[in-house]
Amino acid sequence: MTYANVVPLRRLPPDRQWFTYRVPSNLKVAPGSLVTVPFRRQALLGVVWSLTDLSPAGYAIQPVSAVHLKQPVMTAWQRQTCQLVAATGATSLGDVLFGALPKLSLSTYQRLVNTDHAAVPATVTGATSRSFFWYRDRRSALEWISTWADRQGRIPAVVIVPTVQDAEEISGWLNTTGRRVAVVHAAIPPTTHAEVYRRVLSGQPFLAVGTLRALTLPFHGPPGVLLDQEEHHAHKQTAQHPRSDVRIVLESLRLPYASTTPAPRVSTVIRRRPVPPPPAGDRQLVSLDRPGGVNWITDEVAAVVDQALDRKHRIVCIAPRRGYASTTRCRSCGYVQTCPTCQRRVALFRGTVDEAICRYCRQTVSLHLTCPRCRNQEWSVQGLGLEQVAAVWQRRWPSALVAPVVNALVPADIAVDSYLAYHQLRGLPQLGPVVIICGDSLLNLPDYATSERAWQFLARLQAEHPAGPIIVQTFNPDHVFWQRWLHSDDQAWYKDEIAERKRLRLPPFAIQWIARNRESLDEVEQTRQRLTRSYPAILETRLLPPLSRPARRATHRLLLSFATAAQARRFPWRREFPPPWQVDQYPQSWLD
Repeated sequence: MTYANVVPLRRLPPDRQWFTYRVPSNLKVAPGSLVTVPFRRQALLGVVWSLTDLSPAGYAIQPVSAVHLKQPVMTAWQRQTCQLVAATGATSLGDVLFGALPKLSLSTYQRLVNTDHAAVPATVTGATSRSFFWYRDRRSALEWISTWADRQGRIPAVVIVPTVQDAEEISGWLNTTGRRVAVVHAAIPPTTHAEVYRRVLSGQPFLAVGTLRALTLPFHGPPGVLLDQEEHHAHKQTAQHPRSDVRIVLESLRLPYASTTPAPRVSTVIRRRPVPPPPAGDRQLVSLDRPGGVNWITDEVAAVVDQALDRKHRIVCIAPRRGYASTTRCRSCGYVQTCPTCQRRVALFRGTVDEAICRYCRQTVSLHLTCPRCRNQEWSVQGLGLEQVAAVWQRRWPSALVAPVVNALVPADIAVDSYLAYHQLRGLPQLGPVVIICGDSLLNLPDYATSERAWQFLARLQAEHPAGPIIVQTFNPDHVFWQRWLHSDDQAWYKDEIAERKRLRLPPFAIQWIARNRESLDEVEQTRQRLTRSYPAILETRLLPPLSRPARRATHRLLLSFATAAQARRFPWRREFPPPWQVDQYPQSWLD
């Protein structure tokens, strides 16, 4: 008797990878076949993951209902990739297949997945080199990616990018050179995903650009892979489960891949020791710690802006956050206005003092005119938002057009936006100086990776605007971080950062996990105490402050620090952290 381990095409808890079914003698199945199986009083589509002759003991085995399509819908290499995504993301295969396979009906699968496997080679050899391009100019990176795509020839290739916006940019660039490029990410329609899926399954020469989802396409062997902006934190999926990092998946696959970056990660510098390119661009530091600095426009910046406006150049000002302000606080007792639904602090938008918007549940909240705690009517607005900055700059330059957005279609003399504005810089005509209104906000996060991410952001900003000046206003211009950045001293900064992490036993010199739970804090504390008693020799636990989430209850986080990597591999996390716990074994920072 043959039995099939089937993964239903639905989200499953991380402790259930597949379910075992009996294969009737009249049905022919193979690993990767699309089948229908009974599941909780209903019929579900599923994928056969493996076959076995051993019957699970202890319960009755239901039969596979039907087999669809003449050939498997998933290849062996694709199943291996999906299994590693599930393992590194500490989630189930059902979660991974929910995004890897097109969300279509059975009849649509039968029309679109009509591949002739006889014409597909058994294996496809991917790239074997680990080329690395550290760039100072984003345009040169795009040209390097185009050259890399030419070298792949007829080998299926994938360019993995951190965001959907980057996928559209690179695909547009490659399309102008005459290549046929497919874009693959979570936002494409199911029919488009199915057509791309069919082309890859048929073994056609193929170039895909997309997020981690592009790596789960049905390639028949290792494709050529290029990881664009390998330092970018968005390469790790943190908004949903699985929390998979494409860099960890590639390393687990032992797949050689090329990569580009304007500022490598600390772990990359330790492992590869790349040589930084020559410094480029004009960098300036301006002190805010002087009379008039609280107006967020220093004399040096005002002179640069006046000169740029005279030359008809466009100025970009980068503010710490969107909206008008982050919160309102009572001047007397310190009471902070919160959302009545989720109890989070509300943020002011559009400069109004009458109502605000909750950033998490997106509700409009009417603000109190009188403090409910002390009956005081004086409020202070805290947290610098781009709308507030735009109002200040408009008063300083009343004849200029100030817009709270960076967009080539908006005819603004001065554009004010958040840190995400760096994506739009190359498309702006007549771009002059870029001013970061308060660089200290890049470093004011309680996390070991804060300075690394700040360094990488500044490098991406300079790469998008290599010709023009980047001006940073800061209250502490003598800080070693700003002095390293001002003099483009990459080697010294990486050397200092590596030495500090090694001294404090921080990643990558330590093994740390983060376990998340939205249960009560008492239950989380009980789990922490139980783990401390059970594993005193290999494990240290610490509660991290909860992060805000769009829900009524906060997400509590438990930091696990292991003595050695071998002990971390042997730790029974599935038993110790059953659902609703979620375990992240590869956190990039404590704020993930």
